[in-house]
Amino acid sequence: MNIRRIIRWIRCLVIVFILLGLAVAALIIAVLSGDDVPIILADCIEEKFAWAWIDANENGNWDRGEQRLSGVEFIMDDVLNDLTDVGGRAVSDNNGRTLLTVWLPGCPDVHFEVYALPTEGYRFTTPQGVLQPEASLAEPSMKSGFIRAPQQ
Repeated sequence: MNIRRIIRWIRCLVIVFILLGLAVAALIIAVLSGDDVPIILADCIEEKFAWAWIDANENGNWDRGEQRLSGVEFIMDDVLNDLTDVGGRAVSDNNGRTLLTVWLPGCPDVHFEVYALPTEGYRFTTPQGVLQPEASLAEPSMKSGFIRAPQQ
């Protein structure tokens, strides 16, 4: 096993133990309070896909044949709860894609916006924070087009 796989397993085990601890604590509180209201423990995960590409014709749309752009950083903010950078930063891969993931303990109400961070040597051809409600690998939440910026 390599070190990354071991670290991944340790993280998973920590999350499992935390969730088990929360479940036991909630059951103890329910028993001690004498309430007949069932306690539902649930967490959610929100995922948003993002793409970056070199927008050769500067039309703001990815067109067949336009090269994907790696190394673009994306962040996700919860604008409903005024929280910034909630999922950490995600960087586009060689296919220009990345996945932003946020763990939501208790499944709170949220509204996310995804932003691309300016990439050195490029300028945007699309709005910096475009978010679409339904996302998949085929239709990402955030699409960011770039064109090389003139050197000064």
